[in-house]
Amino acid sequence: MNNRYFFVFLSLLFCLVGGLLAKEDKAASVSKEDAEVLEALGASVGTNFYKFGFDDTELEFFLKGLRKGLAGEVKEERVRSMGPRIQAFMRPRMEAAKAREREEEKKLMANLRVPMDLEIQTSEGEQTTLGDLAKGKKGVLLDFWASWCGPCMSLMPELEKKAKKLGPKGIVVAGMNTENAGKAESVRKKRKIEFSWLVEPNGRPLSQMLKINSIPRMILVAPDGKVLFNGHPMDDELVSTLSDLGVK
Repeated sequence: MNNRYFFVFLSLLFCLVGGLLAKEDKAASVSKEDAEVLEALGASVGTNFYKFGFDDTELEFFLKGLRKGLAGEVKEERVRSMGPRIQAFMRPRMEAAKAREREEEKKLMANLRVPMDLEIQTSEGEQTTLGDLAKGKKGVLLDFWASWCGPCMSLMPELEKKAKKLGPKGIVVAGMNTENAGKAESVRKKRKIEFSWLVEPNGRPLSQMLKINSIPRMILVAPDGKVLFNGHPMDDELVSTLSDLGVK
């Protein structure tokens, strides 16, 4: 799954588990081949640390723990016993990472306007624009998804509930598939979707403009193109944003 939080989770998990195992098993040895693999993995995942503002001390702890702690055979019961420590270590860092990302997104979206005249195809091949969908409405709620994305598919029932609840209140709910019309139409028919079912244009211009690097992602756009919300479909902030529009 292409999810920024997944990389943070993975990095912190390896960091803590690796460090704890290193302390418990100081005699662990690493073959040359294993060392190269761990080094490459550490560099790959470690790179993501910098995206979230973690300092060099935490990064180095992660890399050392990964190389030393995961070198030997990890027994399931040992990892399970570390669950509470892993959660206690990880939760505040995850929350801090989310808070930083929200602030970055708010600054980015403050003056951004989505091109409401951009032509978008429905899964059935018809042409429309966000402006067409927004006429006479309070806003358009776009759900960016893909058929390969497990979380996206598991949230489909919630999306359908949103469409039924928000539609009569002036919010147009629309699915925005990031793959192609065939994939989108297959899901529409299978789930008997009756609300707007769109396919993002080639090159994914909206995803690039809105900095969508992980899905599922939900975007609330005002009729003038202003981005009112950009985040996870189940984020409480979406509820408060809709409330500000008089939609509850």
